[in-house]
This record gives sequence, C-alpha cells and structure tokens, in this order.
Amino acid sequence: MHHDIIRNNNALFNTLNELVRINYDRVLGYEKISGALSDIRPELKIALKQSLDISRGFITYWQQTIRAMGHEPLSSAVLNSRSGGLDLSAARYPEKDIAKLIRMCSEKEQEVIAAYDDVLPNAIYLPNHIADEISRQKQKIQDFLKTLKTHSIIA
Repeated sequence: MHHDIIRNNNALFNTLNELVRINYDRVLGYEKISGALSDIRPELKIALKQSLDISRGFITYWQQTIRAMGHEPLSSAVLNSRSGGLDLSAARYPEKDIAKLIRMCSEKEQEVIAAYDDVLPNAIYLPNHIADEISRQKQKIQDFLKTLKTHSIIA
C-alpha cells in the first residue's frame, strides 16, 4: 500500500512537471514569433499575448502545486536544456507569410492539446482537482486554437 502511494505521488509529480515543460515550450515558441505576428496583425498579437499570459499562469500553478507536494519543479535551466517541443522560430518562417505562421501555430496548438490528452488517461492517480485543472487548461488552449483558425480564414 505504501509503495502504491509513493508510486502514485511520483507519477503525479512527473505528470505535473510534464505540464510545466509543455507550457514552457509553448511560451518560448510564441515569444520567438510574436514580433512577426505583431507587425502584420495587431489583433492576433493581442490574442497571442493573452495566450502567453495564460500559459505563464499555468506554469506558475503547476510549479506551486509541485512545491506543495514537497517536490521541486523543473528549473528554468533544465527546461531550457530540454526545450524544443514548439519550434516556432520566426527565422524558419518568412515574417510576411502570415498564413503559414498561423497554420504552423495551429498545428503546434494541436500538438499541445494532444499532450494534454495524453495526461488525462492517467487520471487514475490524479486527484479530482488536478484532473479538473488539466481539463480547464486544455479548454483554454482549445479556445486559442479556435482564435487561430478564425485568423487563418482571413489571412
């Protein structure tokens, strides 16, 4: 019984650190392209900033939750060395090709949603409030994806 509790605690800790990493990659990626988007479509820049702020909030939430469990979340140094999930480097995509940038961002958001989906089947060891928060965060990301898709229609 005691080993099951430790195993579940470790699984939860690893899951929460994965959510920190996912959102950290998302923030880094979008920061790289925010300049290109802002020059072309100001309303998209606003949506992007809101999404970045939301992801930063997700990072803080999960880091605080991990600390409350008595663990230490992944550090910025570790995250920087392992980062690479969202390669949204503006240098790889012409700044004036807004349709391509939006399409690329939409694809990456779908990957983030899939990563959240990968976490939820493990809900056996997730406390209800954690599973609910994961679902809430996933919905916020899906909302941003809808915003991107709206902009892709008018790009």
